[in-house]
Amino acid sequence: MAANLTELWSRLLLPGDAPEARAAVDEAETLRRRLLEHVRMRAAADWLDRQPQLGQVVFARGAPEVASSGRASDLTDLLRACLTALQVPASHAEAARPRPPKLWQASNAILRLRRLLSVLPDGSPLGDYRPGAGEAAADRPLHRCAAAASTLVAGLELTRAGTLTLEQDIAWADIRVRRPVATTA
Repeated sequence: MAANLTELWSRLLLPGDAPEARAAVDEAETLRRRLLEHVRMRAAADWLDRQPQLGQVVFARGAPEVASSGRASDLTDLLRACLTALQVPASHAEAARPRPPKLWQASNAILRLRRLLSVLPDGSPLGDYRPGAGEAAADRPLHRCAAAASTLVAGLELTRAGTLTLEQDIAWADIRVRRPVATTA
C-alpha cells in the first residue's frame, strides 16, 4: 500500500500536461472517493454500534420477563386464571340472560277474533280486531307490529277453518272481516 501511494505521489509531481500525470490525477480522485466512502461507512458502523442492541439493551417484544419472585408466566396463563375467576354459576347466568319480549300471539288473536266476531258489525276492518292499548303493550312499535301480524295470521287461520271470510277489494286497501255465508244444501 505504501509503495502504491509513493508511486502515485511521484506521478502527481510530473508536469500537468503529461499523460501519466492526468491518469495519476484520475486515480488519485478515485482513491480519494474510496477513502471518503470508507470514512462514511466507518461513521455509520460506529453509529450503529452505539444504538441499543436487541437482547442486550432492548428486549424483544413479547419476550417473557422474569418476575422478581423468580416465577415466569405468560399471557395465556393469565387469561385462564381470569376465566376461572369470572366463571358465573348457572343460576346467575340464567338470571342475566335477556328474555324475549311478551308479544301478542296468534292463539290470543284467534280467541279475540272469535269473541269480537259476534260483537263487531259484519264487514269491519281487520284492524278493529287488533288488541287495544291496554292489551299486548300496543304502545311500542314492536308490539304493534306483532299484534298486527298475529291478527292477520289468526284471520287467515280462521278463514281456512271456515269460521270467517276475509275480503280485500284492491291492493293495500283495508281487509274486511265477514261472517261466513250460510249455504243451503
